[in-house]
Amino acid sequence: MYALTLLSTALFAGAAFGQTHITAPAAGSTVTAGSEITVQVTVVGSLLNFDEISVAIGLQSCPDGSCNPTDQYLGTILYQGSYSPQASGVGNNLFENFTVTIPASTASGQATLGVANFYLAGGGFGPYLDVVSETLNIASA
Repeated sequence: MYALTLLSTALFAGAAFGQTHITAPAAGSTVTAGSEITVQVTVVGSLLNFDEISVAIGLQSCPDGSCNPTDQYLGTILYQGSYSPQASGVGNNLFENFTVTIPASTASGQATLGVANFYLAGGGFGPYLDVVSETLNIASA
């Protein structure tokens, strides 16, 4: 019982500290295979202890619409590395832009853009991982 209560509290606390969003490109956007795009990763922070560590950005091509869950498979990694977001001027929102290249070999049709964000939060700087995704449409070059 104690372990369940502790787990529930930890999960709730993680949600209160940060929420990751893909704010660009817009969900449903059409991007061209072989082109560069800007992926804007935004996090809603808090005034409590909060330390961003890293992100990974991946792309799954799934022209038939059957992509894997992003928390299990990011696909082709377009970026992996540090995440140092800056204030956006909107509440506690922080963001960073990443320029990535859509592989020229990406099939036309539906794709899933995924972001995994690892951060530390809370009084003891507990580790948290947010995984978010959105659907894009890929056009051939």
